[in-house]
Amino acid sequence: MQQMIRLRCSFRISCIAFVVLIASPVAADVMTFGAAKDATLYESLTGSLSGGGEDGIFVGRTDTTPGANADQRRGLIKFDVGSIPNGATINSVSLRLSVTRAPSGVPPTTMTLHRLLGDWGEGTVNPAGQGGGGAPAANGDATWLHQFRPGDLWNSPGGDFVSQASASASVGSSGFATWSSSSQLVADVQSWLANPAENFGWLIHGNEAVVRTARKFGSREFAAPNSRPLLTVDFTLPPARTPGDVNDDSVVDAADVALLAASFGTTTTANNFDVGEFSGDGLVGLADLAIVQRNFSAIGLAPSPAAVPEPSALFLCIAALAVIGGGKARSLAAAKCCTR
Repeated sequence: MQQMIRLRCSFRISCIAFVVLIASPVAADVMTFGAAKDATLYESLTGSLSGGGEDGIFVGRTDTTPGANADQRRGLIKFDVGSIPNGATINSVSLRLSVTRAPSGVPPTTMTLHRLLGDWGEGTVNPAGQGGGGAPAANGDATWLHQFRPGDLWNSPGGDFVSQASASASVGSSGFATWSSSSQLVADVQSWLANPAENFGWLIHGNEAVVRTARKFGSREFAAPNSRPLLTVDFTLPPARTPGDVNDDSVVDAADVALLAASFGTTTTANNFDVGEFSGDGLVGLADLAIVQRNFSAIGLAPSPAAVPEPSALFLCIAALAVIGGGKARSLAAAKCCTR
């Protein structure tokens, strides 16, 4: 009788835990990132100028003679967002840059962010003076013509980027410029989280049709930390997944038993829940069966207490089938055995 009372109490506690789980909102989190690298593309017919070690990023058009083929500036910037947990959903993204230099007496100008389509070299060249004219490029630097000088060329001079802007901002002559969150900014970061090898960052594009629209932004080399680039990402973590839940339906049941049986004995990456590896040893084996046994119907409500098998019987049933069975027949047999 006491054992029955304990079982009933345990079942009620599981039910309460399940209700709390589905009713509780998933908390959002916020992380900030400094630039992993940044540089300026200085317009040059020969691709001979760079400035990756400069304390500024130049964007827009300078006040040199129109048509001189030397007055356009484009910024490159990349952030490593790999520390955001896998599976997170990106909610919002914003970029903040500090304006450290601008022509006097000019009105605000619009600048846009565009996702880059190829990798590029930052380099360490540090131009003299204010840096707006660039300096002789070194091998490996990004230039107006090169992704990595001297051999790797952009498909188009001035950089390869998506023509559609990911975000835009009105940039004044001082203070901070902020590219606020947009659906495309969110999509950019979400894609980089899923495919880190495709994260080449953004190109910052200014108004190149009008002279004296150039701005200098503090780069990651800028002396004052508060004036360096800052990316802010708000994201939501995925709900915690229960060990034993192979099909990710929030219930550890016969369906998971059948899926684990189909993968029994295979090697995989550690904690690959999708094939039944829960123990972290990289092998779908007895340790994982024990976890399924322990958590069977631990989350969710079983249709009926009578439908939940004796744990030890479940374990022996699936272990035997997993070892001597094979393929789909093994999975079906496991499901039938464990739902009797």
